[in-house]
Amino acid sequence: MTSYSVSQWLLFFYIYCFIGWFYESLKVSLEEKKFVNRGFLRIPFLPIYGFGALVMLISTLWVKENPTLVFIFGALSASILEYFTGTIMEFIFKVKYWDYSKVKYNIKGRICLLTSCLWGFFTLLLMYQLHELVEKVAFYFSDIGLIITVTIISLIFVADSFYSIKTAINLKTVLLRLTELKEDVEQIVTEKVENSEVAHVILEKSATLKLESQKIFSKLTFYHRSLIKAHPKATSSKFSEALNELRLAITNVKKISK
Repeated sequence: MTSYSVSQWLLFFYIYCFIGWFYESLKVSLEEKKFVNRGFLRIPFLPIYGFGALVMLISTLWVKENPTLVFIFGALSASILEYFTGTIMEFIFKVKYWDYSKVKYNIKGRICLLTSCLWGFFTLLLMYQLHELVEKVAFYFSDIGLIITVTIISLIFVADSFYSIKTAINLKTVLLRLTELKEDVEQIVTEKVENSEVAHVILEKSATLKLESQKIFSKLTFYHRSLIKAHPKATSSKFSEALNELRLAITNVKKISK
C-alpha cells in the first residue's frame, strides 16, 4: 500500500473536493438551465467528494491489483459515508440536501443502488486513472511548498466551513420561525369574528405577523441565499412550506433587482 504524508493526504482531499464541486455544479447547472454554485460551502469545494475519495482510496489501495474488489469496496465505503453524512445533516439542520426517494432501490432517500454503482465505477476511475494525475500534482511540490499551500487552503476551508455551518443552523431557526408565523396567521384567519372590533384586532395581528416574515426575508445573508440556491431540490419534511417560501422570496428579490 502506498504511503503518503499528512500534507499529501490533505492536498488529495482538497483536489477531490474541487473535482466534486465541478462535477456537481456542471450537472445541476445543466438540469436547472442556469449556473448553480453547488455545495454546502461557498468556496468551490464539495467535502463529501473529498471525504469520499479518501475513503475510497483507503479502502481499496490494498486491493489495487483486483478491479472487482476495488469496485465493491469503493461502492460500499462511499455509500456508507453518504448515508451517515445525510443522516447527520438531516438531524442537525432538518433539511435533506439530496434525496433519492424517487429512485428505485433506495434506503430512506439517502443512498440508492444506482448511485452506489456509480461510486463503484468512480472508484475504478479514481484508482486507475485520476489518482495518478493527482499524485503528480502532490509530488510536484517541495515539502515546504506543500505545507504552505495546504495551510493556506486549510485556513480558508475552515473559515468557510464555520460560516456555512453557522448559516445552516441559523437557516433551521429561520424555517422554524416562518412555520410558526404561518400557523399563527392560519389560526387567526380561521377564528370566528363576532364584531368589527375583534375583526380589526385580528387583521392587525395578521399584518404584524406577515411584516415579521418580510423582515426575516430581508435579513437573509449572502450565505443563506447561496445555500438555498445551491440546493434547488433540497427538501424538508418539517419545514417544507417555509423552505418553498424562502426560495420564492429569493427568486422575487432577484427579479426585482434586475
